[in-house]
Amino acid sequence: MSGPELDLTGPEAEELLRPAAELAIELARAGTRAQPPLEVPRSLRPLVGHAKVTRAALATARRVLEADPAFRARASAAVELPEAGATLGRASVLWLSRPEGWEEELASLLDVAREAATTMAEQSGERRAQRRLRHAEEARERAERLLDEARHAADAARGELLEERRLRRADAATLAQAQRHAASLEEQLRAAHRQTASAAQRASEHAASAAEEARALATADGELQRLRTEVEDLQASAAAAIPPSAAPPPPGPAPGVDLADLADLGRAVAAASAAALDLSDALARAASALGPAQGPPPAEAEALAPERLAPAATRPRWARSARRGTRRRAVRLPPLVLDDSAEAADHLVGLPNVAVLVDGYNATLTAWPGLPLPEQRLRLIDALAELAARTGARPEVVFDGAEVGPGLRSGTGPRSLVKVSFTPPDVEADDILIARAHARALPVVVASDDQRVRAGARAAGANVLGIGQLLAALRRKPG
Repeated sequence: MSGPELDLTGPEAEELLRPAAELAIELARAGTRAQPPLEVPRSLRPLVGHAKVTRAALATARRVLEADPAFRARASAAVELPEAGATLGRASVLWLSRPEGWEEELASLLDVAREAATTMAEQSGERRAQRRLRHAEEARERAERLLDEARHAADAARGELLEERRLRRADAATLAQAQRHAASLEEQLRAAHRQTASAAQRASEHAASAAEEARALATADGELQRLRTEVEDLQASAAAAIPPSAAPPPPGPAPGVDLADLADLGRAVAAASAAALDLSDALARAASALGPAQGPPPAEAEALAPERLAPAATRPRWARSARRGTRRRAVRLPPLVLDDSAEAADHLVGLPNVAVLVDGYNATLTAWPGLPLPEQRLRLIDALAELAARTGARPEVVFDGAEVGPGLRSGTGPRSLVKVSFTPPDVEADDILIARAHARALPVVVASDDQRVRAGARAAGANVLGIGQLLAALRRKPG
């Protein structure tokens, strides 16, 4: 039994006496398995079936050993074993066997254990303090780093905000300017519509006046021709009345010719000539007023054609020169649509019955330069076939040289919608395209980046597309 000065409480005492408590639990388990079973203290019986020894179980075992001398005596018997000291430890052996002076020795062991625990606690506390200090230093460094980053981010955000405000002000000014420009364009468009309506009205009036004057001119030309015929007949009659061997007659009218009739005939010829000149000037003014873009309807133009009014020898000079100077005009784009835009390409290839002439290798070498030439041709023709099926356009493509590779001419299938041509030797595709632009009825669209082809197409009255615009209309991308 421990003396009053012996304190067996605290974690150090529990750890020193732990082997003795574990021995008590093992003795209880062995007692229950013995035949016949040995007496086991009542408090230890619930612990026999537990596989894990808990701290509470160890405390119960220590109380049983302290309170039950008989059971402690059974545990002391195990202490007599040679290996008990190494297995149980000196403190557990002393507490179970309790020889003379065991209390002082056990107290000394407890003091040593407590001093060691205190030292370890101090060392552990110092280590923990050092860890906390290190963590605090690291936290301070992280906080300073985050603070610097936050300052930089704030400066950057302040700069971005200022830039955003500047851009917003610039955008607002641009928007206001665009709105003013749009309002100006709308006003110009309305003025253009009014001018177009007025010009159309004037053109209609000029066309009616020109038709009336043309009919009067035709009548005057017929009268002039009749008068010329009469003059020629009179001159022939006068010549027949003079014998060949006779001397030249004296000045004056031929015998049998009435001077009054000749005077009337001369006045009629002069009046007819003056009327013809007046009508010619009037038609010239009417043609100038109509202009090349506001001509009369086809049937009326056919009726007003100078060659249909009178023979070529009797047509006025302005009519012959105007016929030679007639120039075809390209299709006008809708308002606010730029010539080099994809919208312009979509509008032009969608025109009814439009002929689309394509500079073959100029297009394929721009769109697919890395492919073999036969593959380039097939890709372009397939794209043009899709365009023809989608819009109703009549595409034609001209390649330089003879056909090499897979055949492209087919009477059936989608490719039959595309007319494919190869130039003869020593003939360039440029010349073929320009000639066809002149020969085709409008509207005609020529697609090429070649400046000579573009200039020739414009001279023929065709619209011109760049290869980039053509690829946009074909829904294709280069590469």
